[in-house]
Amino acid sequence: MLFWDPRKKLQISVQSKSHIEIDNSHYWSKINDRQQKDYTVNPPPKSEIKAHDDYEFSDHNRFTVINLTFKSMDVLQLSDQGHVRATHNFENNTQSWVSP
Repeated sequence: MLFWDPRKKLQISVQSKSHIEIDNSHYWSKINDRQQKDYTVNPPPKSEIKAHDDYEFSDHNRFTVINLTFKSMDVLQLSDQGHVRATHNFENNTQSWVSP
């Protein structure tokens, strides 16, 4: 994953291992009815439609839970006074300054 904030000139990069939950019923039960309905929109989100209300809701939900385990993180701060960069390894809990 890569995050960039242009106002702060800050970039954060995260390496992770992902796992899709096969049984997401525990998470599904924690969201309210309106939120559940939002996961059933048809056609799927970002599909082109002819009018602002040219969609419906179905019985099929697109709800998915993805668990991420962080492996490492890289933080880069850009600056006119000199860039600063650091890394953190979550697997062995080490961090270090690195060359930008």
